[in-house]
Amino acid sequence: MVEMMGFEKQKFRRSKFRNVPTEYNGTRFKSKLEARTAMMLDFWIKLGVIWVWDYEPIPFTFEHTDKTGKRKDITYVPDFAVHYMDDNIDDERIEWWECKGMVSAYDLLKWELFKRDNPDFYLAVIFAGKLRIGKRGGLSVFKYNKINRIVDRVWDDINSEFKKYKGIM
Repeated sequence: MVEMMGFEKQKFRRSKFRNVPTEYNGTRFKSKLEARTAMMLDFWIKLGVIWVWDYEPIPFTFEHTDKTGKRKDITYVPDFAVHYMDDNIDDERIEWWECKGMVSAYDLLKWELFKRDNPDFYLAVIFAGKLRIGKRGGLSVFKYNKINRIVDRVWDDINSEFKKYKGIM
């Protein structure tokens, strides 16, 4: 019997959204989008745009009562905490970034609770491709409008942003 010497093909459990777990710089990310975002953030550190970033740094737990009146705590862990140094103040500014391929009603609820309890926090949602609004395979108008009301920035078509950095990263 021949030993594979650690080169065995690893089997990952597929998620229902078909994201591919990807490793970058020693960290295992849940999707290619998260890994690419981490790569871009590392480049931003080299440029001096940001100071440091953290992957899934802390969980936020929110009290929520559903339609039936049942209380249920909801936990939300943003994908990235991006730390900027403010030149005018001797303090840092933190932005919370969430990478998404698809948006569920549960995601909207988590973001809504996050902003309700932390109104001064900056929340950005990053999408891999160009957002298509409408019925045919895109994001519903209701969800799109709700996202724009909740979050501070909707950053769609991030893949085009990655292409800008591809030659210099």
